[in-house]
Amino acid sequence: MKKNNSFVILPIGFIALILALILYIIYFESDFAFTRNSKTIDRRMGNTISNQTNNQQAGQTKTDQTATQVNLNVPFSSQAPGGDWSYPFEHTCEEVSVLMVHYYLKGKTFGDVNETRQELLDIVNFENQKYGFSNDTDTEQTAIFARDYYGYNVETFYNITLDDIKRELKDGNPVIVPTAGRLLGNPNFTGLGPIYHMLVIKGYTSDEFITNDGGTRNGANYRYSYKVLKNAIHDWNKGDILNGRSAMIVIKK
Repeated sequence: MKKNNSFVILPIGFIALILALILYIIYFESDFAFTRNSKTIDRRMGNTISNQTNNQQAGQTKTDQTATQVNLNVPFSSQAPGGDWSYPFEHTCEEVSVLMVHYYLKGKTFGDVNETRQELLDIVNFENQKYGFSNDTDTEQTAIFARDYYGYNVETFYNITLDDIKRELKDGNPVIVPTAGRLLGNPNFTGLGPIYHMLVIKGYTSDEFITNDGGTRNGANYRYSYKVLKNAIHDWNKGDILNGRSAMIVIKK
């Protein structure tokens, strides 16, 4: 009797088909999983790179915003324009400090020394007529004549720190300070220097303040160490300068 082989071939063919299908599914799923995971990794790497870039940009912005040096463009004039130290110019350090800040706020520069000389005389005459004096004005008195003469918003601060000065400079505001002049140790001063003196602080570096010191013709961008200026800043205090409070004047439009 002849055997029917179709029954044998059918199961074998069917099994082979099933196995092929299983192998295809395994291969396809494995490839799909790899591709999917690769995309996930790429996506995560992209996010990581993006975050790193953002962090770097943020760090750069922070660095840019942290000022390590400031130097405002405050024009300079000596309190004795043209080298004339006769009265009243030996006493006009307060007036020229205010005048320099005034020029800064107006965007002006000093030119003809005779014009500057006359401007200082006009301020002195104003003080003498309105208040009855002009010599050795303390912080508050200097602020008052700056306010009355120019109409500015003028603020005074006492018991100040170096950071208080820096904060104003960062905001674009020059700072006027009263000092015990002989503690400044400026070699350009005549003799020991003035007992009482005012100057403009216009900037700072990592260890020095940059000033316009009208007490000398060489006072433009003159630098004092933090230590020197900190020890020297004292208000007039009715002539008892070394016991005067630290103080500063800030003039704004």
